[in-house]
Amino acid sequence: MNAQERLAQVASVVNGSFGNGEFQSIFEKPPVSVIKESTSNNVSFNVMPNSEVEEKLHVKEYRLWDNGIEAIFDRSFHTTMDKSPSHLTFITALIHMQKMLYVYMCHFQNIEYDPFKKEKLKVWPTILSIDMPKLVTKSNNISHKMWIKDVNPMIKPNYYLVTADTVIDEDVFINGQAVVIKL
Repeated sequence: MNAQERLAQVASVVNGSFGNGEFQSIFEKPPVSVIKESTSNNVSFNVMPNSEVEEKLHVKEYRLWDNGIEAIFDRSFHTTMDKSPSHLTFITALIHMQKMLYVYMCHFQNIEYDPFKKEKLKVWPTILSIDMPKLVTKSNNISHKMWIKDVNPMIKPNYYLVTADTVIDEDVFINGQAVVIKL
C-alpha cells in the first residue's frame, strides 16, 4: 500500500466508512460518563541543541462510551526554534493518547479514576501508526477520539492487549496496540 492509499484508508475513519461506520457511530450517542478534569500533560524536548519546544495540553474533560473515549483539551506551545508554527506535536499526542487509554481502561475495569492518586494501571504502547497529513494548529477545544476495537486478556493475569484507532480534530490519525497491566 502506498502513502496516498494509506492516507485515504485512515481518512475514512472520519467519514465513518472505516469499520463499517462503527467509529463515527460510537460518538453520535450520548456518553455513558463524563469526567470533568483540570489537569495538564506537559512535554518539553529539543530537536537541536538550544532549540527547545514546550507544549502543554490542558485537559477539560473525558467523555466515555463502552467502546470509546473522547478528550476535549486546550493546548499551549512555545519554541525557540526558527519558523516553527504553533502546532500539536506527535510526541504530545502520543503521551496524551496513553493517558486516554488509562482513563478508558479504568472505566472498562470499574476502577476509580483519580489523576492525583497512585497509578493503578500501566499502559505500554507496542505498535503505532501515525498519519499527520495536516498540522493541528488550533489551540482551544481540540477533540481527540479513540475507538477501542478490541480488549483481549493475555496469558498473564491482569494483562490486556488493546487495539484502538484515534483521530485528533479530523487531522491526525494514530492507530495501534498497547499492553495494559492492572497493578
